Amino acid sequence: MRKTISIAISLLGVSGSAQAQSSVVLYGIIDAGFAYTSNEAPAVGKPGEHRFRMLSGSLSGERWGLKGTEALGAGLNAIFTLENGFYSMNGKFAQGGLEFGRQAFVGLSSDRFGTVTMGRQYDFAEMIQPMLSWNQFIGPFGAHVGDNDNLYQTVRTNNSIKYQSPVVSGLTFGAIYGFSNQASGQNGVGFANNREYNFGASYVQGPLRLAASYMRLDNPSAANNTNPDGAVAANQYTLGASSIFYNYSPVARQSVVAAGGAYAFSFATLAFVYSNTTLIYGDGTRLRLRNYEINGKKFLTPSVLVGIGYTYTSGSGQDGMSIKPFASGNHPSWHQINLGAEYLLSKRTLLHVATIVQFATKDATTAAINYDGAVTGSNGYKQVSVVAGLRHTF
Repeated sequence: MRKTISIAISLLGVSGSAQAQSSVVLYGIIDAGFAYTSNEAPAVGKPGEHRFRMLSGSLSGERWGLKGTEALGAGLNAIFTLENGFYSMNGKFAQGGLEFGRQAFVGLSSDRFGTVTMGRQYDFAEMIQPMLSWNQFIGPFGAHVGDNDNLYQTVRTNNSIKYQSPVVSGLTFGAIYGFSNQASGQNGVGFANNREYNFGASYVQGPLRLAASYMRLDNPSAANNTNPDGAVAANQYTLGASSIFYNYSPVARQSVVAAGGAYAFSFATLAFVYSNTTLIYGDGTRLRLRNYEINGKKFLTPSVLVGIGYTYTSGSGQDGMSIKPFASGNHPSWHQINLGAEYLLSKRTLLHVATIVQFATKDATTAAINYDGAVTGSNGYKQVSVVAGLRHTF
């Protein structure tokens, strides 16, 4: 789906006889659309109303970026990526106004030993993303409620060093560590104050895809007070304005275990993803959220793709901050249905439409489709969003 513009540059090596090959690639996505949400409020507990709006990134986050490679010899390459996020509706930077808020890293890649990179990067939730309905045919509205498991990857990792192995017989694995960049100290301020570490592995062989990851954030709320320059940036800790699990209570620790599998049958591609998120809040209470997603997609013709997904999120709280302000008791749950379709005008351009329906059940009092403050109004147990747009890649 992506056609790139590359600039190939030949450089003479310092030895006089060696020659290194370098390339820089410009790429990007522009994705403009329209969205309707049935009941949307500025905050939990506030009155909700219908909302119609023009939308940036209705299927894929809008971006432009540069990727560079320099061959150093013996299968070793120097690499870099600088990727900016933006909003086509007003021309502003995304990710809180950062110039390269999506990614910014440099590293070395070896055919034999793998890749080491340093900078602002994605963690290994990216190995699971190809199996999620939001990534395949829905867009950001289709992520799990409040992106509680970060499988939409609202959080990128600052100050990070990342290793990923080469692919051997379809298997690859890796680890990433995001430093707090803060001196050791007392009273919760120090080495672990706003840090992240993450592990992941994937296996791809023919029609089969498997992946798993583990993520842990230590005191990510420090991004908003004692350490805004840590692994989680101050402008992203809210995990999207619609995250009812983060905006109102300081989080001392978050951990996520996720795994999934997909198989491309002759008639359709089917996938299942499970994630288990544990949040420990400032008052010591815990909230556990288990997400179960099943989805399928099929090309009806070479130009028409349709998909359907269902997610059930089950919560277990301990009163206090673990359930405020989105539940009346310790057992909230949510049902979400994702329906999407795409029409490919070319390899680079497509039209898309999606419908997302979410129900808050059991003790949950608020529905919260993931995107830009999309929480329901007072006593809003149901929320519907319809999204349509045009995406062009280059």
